[in-house]
Amino acid sequence: MKNAEAKNDEISDATEPMVTVAVYGTPYEAGLAKSELESYDIPVFLADEFTIGINSLYANALGGIKVNVPESCAEYACRILRQELLPEEEALIQSFESATPPFPKSLAWLYLLLGASGIAGFIMMLLRA
Repeated sequence: MKNAEAKNDEISDATEPMVTVAVYGTPYEAGLAKSELESYDIPVFLADEFTIGINSLYANALGGIKVNVPESCAEYACRILRQELLPEEEALIQSFESATPPFPKSLAWLYLLLGASGIAGFIMMLLRA
């Protein structure tokens, strides 16, 4: 009986409606988006990829290559494609920032002074020639 229930769950997951989260004009752009989403374990389907790949003039008529993901993953996929920070990435950055000491401002001024003196020395060398 457990196998039948598990099979029904798989079928209901497979029939989840797909949502278009992005549209691209070329197959390689859509392929990059697909690879990025798949690296986050989001299932992706590219609609009209092969038709536009064969003849790029069909891109306008078909409305481009559509990146489709399951409806439950749509918001997450949009954030990834817009390259927004995800909550787990924000937490990682905050922990990294708290672990690293701030750069001393006195050292920054020293680097700036050395760079300015190097430029001034270079200009003086050019004026001598």
